[in-house]
Amino acid sequence: MTDLEDITGINDAINFSASNTGRILKIHAHPKTVGTGFTAGELQDTSIDAFWTIPNAEARVQNLEMQSDLGAAQTFVESLRMAFWTVGRGLDMSVFRDKIGQVTNFALRVLAHRALTKNGDKRVLYGAALMTINQHLLEMAGFDGFITSIKWPDALPMDAKEVVFEQQFERTAGLVSKQTLAEERGRSWLVEQQRMEDEAQAGMNLGQFLVEQFDRGGSVDGDENDE
Repeated sequence: MTDLEDITGINDAINFSASNTGRILKIHAHPKTVGTGFTAGELQDTSIDAFWTIPNAEARVQNLEMQSDLGAAQTFVESLRMAFWTVGRGLDMSVFRDKIGQVTNFALRVLAHRALTKNGDKRVLYGAALMTINQHLLEMAGFDGFITSIKWPDALPMDAKEVVFEQQFERTAGLVSKQTLAEERGRSWLVEQQRMEDEAQAGMNLGQFLVEQFDRGGSVDGDENDE
């Protein structure tokens, strides 16, 4: 089913209410001028900035304006919009208004809990189909007996500082290995381990070279002292 399967009626109600509000503003937003105590024939236009003159001293001219800013209608549309996201298990971005940069990883997951759950349901359904398709493709290519697995990325952006801090805490507490932490960060443990060993060896070679140069009484660039 589509994401709008359960909220089509709410979506129609939002569009209907917003359309009515827009029509009211279009028709009644501009004030209407009303005159009493005279007839239209008694109104004289002087053609100076559209200034009017009326012979009758008792005549009154005033503007008829809207008595409301349609606050109730706007509140109703907002309520429908909130119901749209709640029933549809979506992520309402207005929740994060003026909060970007202040929401922690944990708070973000709490606010997006319903959307994450819905996304998880979709991944379960789509994942089974993708695994089956991949298996058949491998069979067609001559690789029988292989079963693929899907590694889904995190659906939410994460603050790297918070992630590193959490990993450091787990490592200090002895809960995980360095290899697990590297894999969680999307790095190859074997590659990183080899690179760290190469860097350490290069550092040792440089240190040994400097010591040998100083022992020989030579400069770092290999030139001998004049003394």
